Amino acid sequence: MNANFYRAFEERHRGPRTLIKGRLQVYLPFVETLRRLHGNLKILDLGCGRGEWLELLREHGIPAMGVDIDEQMLAACRERDLSVETADAITCLAEQSNESLDIVSAFHLVEHLPFDSLHQLVQNGLRALRPGGLLILETPNPENIFVGTNFFYLDPTHRRPLPPSLLAFLPEHHGFHRTKILRLNGKIEFAADRDIALLDVLGGASPDYAVIAQKQAGQEALGRFDDLFARHYGQDTDALAMRYEAQVQRNLGTAIDLARQGIQQNDAQQQQIHGIQEEVHQIRQQLEAIYTSRSWRVTAPLRDAGRFLRWVVQAGRAWLTFAPESRPHRVSRRLMMFLDGRPPTRSVVRFLLSPFPKIKTRFMAFITAPPASSLAERPDEAPIDLSPRQRRFYRMIRTVNSGKTPMEKP
Repeated sequence: MNANFYRAFEERHRGPRTLIKGRLQVYLPFVETLRRLHGNLKILDLGCGRGEWLELLREHGIPAMGVDIDEQMLAACRERDLSVETADAITCLAEQSNESLDIVSAFHLVEHLPFDSLHQLVQNGLRALRPGGLLILETPNPENIFVGTNFFYLDPTHRRPLPPSLLAFLPEHHGFHRTKILRLNGKIEFAADRDIALLDVLGGASPDYAVIAQKQAGQEALGRFDDLFARHYGQDTDALAMRYEAQVQRNLGTAIDLARQGIQQNDAQQQQIHGIQEEVHQIRQQLEAIYTSRSWRVTAPLRDAGRFLRWVVQAGRAWLTFAPESRPHRVSRRLMMFLDGRPPTRSVVRFLLSPFPKIKTRFMAFITAPPASSLAERPDEAPIDLSPRQRRFYRMIRTVNSGKTPMEKP
């Protein structure tokens, strides 16, 4: 492949040096523990690329050697005075003496190699490492569905994804004492109380992982690494899928409970409405029984008499309120309106006035006679129901109709 193209590709898609160095700091606790155990360390980085790992180790006072076959990548290392050589990774490792190295690292190299070459890398790494030494292999994580189906194939030099369980089994098979899978570089922190979406299941698993394999050593030496090998690193798709499934079941259960509560509330409301309807029906039956009873019919004249007395009181108030000339007319009109709509009451009034013929005659004449101030008798007067302004307009209209000028007084 064109070297210029691949270096430009790495610059675009691998990320800036500061980002890569920040991600690689996860391995420093393993390195520091091994340095406390062995003192000065000898580290060989296979496929060192731009040298971010070598630069990070140098910043922590740990010398390391890197090898790569890409001169464009090595140029970036030499610009920073990093210790690198142009060499094939598998060949260089095979040339190392037995138990001469403390750490053999390969970051994003194994996915570029045939599987037979991986066997050689692991076998020679086990041979070249001192007791307790570490083999570090980092690669894209196909557990992340987006990585396994898309991003992995963005690099045209990649061969095929390597599942974590496969890459971890390889050192175990060739005799390493123990291995640890570190899922790395996840962008999302999934807090225990945070709900996750389907998108988190598809792309939330750590996009990279590493297998750290340790060579057999004394129990005391291995014990210093127990906490690091027992620690949990990153997110895997299985855990996210199980958590999402539990969340779906929990939400479904909540929805079912809410639906049941809604049905129960609806049933309670229906029962309440039914009870109110029963009460209304009972009240209607009671009222119908009252209205159809004999006592209600017998006492009808008494109720009319009571209404008549209330009318008398209202009429008395009206008598005191209206002008003196309009009082008889208004009282008689109200009395006529009251008696016209109540034949039983009219009969009761006539019956009560029967012993007094003169009073009865005058009363009936009073309530049926037209008012003394009607237009027939006083054509120039405005109806008494008009306001003062309406009266002025009324007189003007009567004046025009009578043939007089508007300025003449009628």
